[in-house]
Amino acid sequence: MSRDVVVPDSLREVVLVALLAEIRRRRVSDGDSRIRPEVLALIEALRYGGTQPEESTSASGSVRADSGTVWLTTSEVAAAMKCSERWAREIAHRIGARTGRQWLIERETFEQWRHSA
Repeated sequence: MSRDVVVPDSLREVVLVALLAEIRRRRVSDGDSRIRPEVLALIEALRYGGTQPEESTSASGSVRADSGTVWLTTSEVAAAMKCSERWAREIAHRIGARTGRQWLIERETFEQWRHSA
């Protein structure tokens, strides 16, 4: 029996938004900001049209795919820039990617932008 689940393209955004809303709700109620690797893999698959990442993901600190891509949250960008999260979201809007209601920025892109600003 296969454990794969096929999400039709028409429902992909709905499932992603619901998943992210539940994660946010749990993070607020439990105070735990860690997200399990399999949940990160699901978010990535939904975000990129159901394609799977090349390798598994890790949830230690930033979102990190073993392929080498490290994603920063707006909280991490705000801390690095010593600015508000609102400004970090503005930065993410320019150089990042939106996953549901959450913005993520590739660390390498952020570092290039940061040093050019």
